[in-house]
Amino acid sequence: AKGTSPQQEHPSTWAQLYAQEYVARMASTTYPLSIPAMMSVLDDERTANSQEAVFAMSLVSCDENGRTALLQDPRCCRLLSGLLQSGDTVCVRFAALCMANLSLEEEGREIITDVAGCMEALVDDVRSSDADVQRFCL
Repeated sequence: AKGTSPQQEHPSTWAQLYAQEYVARMASTTYPLSIPAMMSVLDDERTANSQEAVFAMSLVSCDENGRTALLQDPRCCRLLSGLLQSGDTVCVRFAALCMANLSLEEEGREIITDVAGCMEALVDDVRSSDADVQRFCL
């Protein structure tokens, strides 16, 4: 409609975007102290908590400060790369989202390309049957 903003035309979409931004900001404020704990969960043999940990990491990675905090842990991209190859669709989906977000930072792009097997895993997962995985791997 003429004279209306996108927010007025699609209020539910904008509300969802604002909510996601808020959650990402809150997660990056709340999680810096627990980033080592998330990494430790993923560093152990694949546990039932892997899905929750990688989901939390994907939320934290939506915020610039969260990405910076994640990239400070040298295990981050190696562990995410392992999840990309895990075969667990939920873990792959959120690991790919986290990698996509980390690639927004120059340091993230450098680390992702340096981790052995990471780029190959991303390319392999582009052929996933899960549309979200495909989109995040691109």
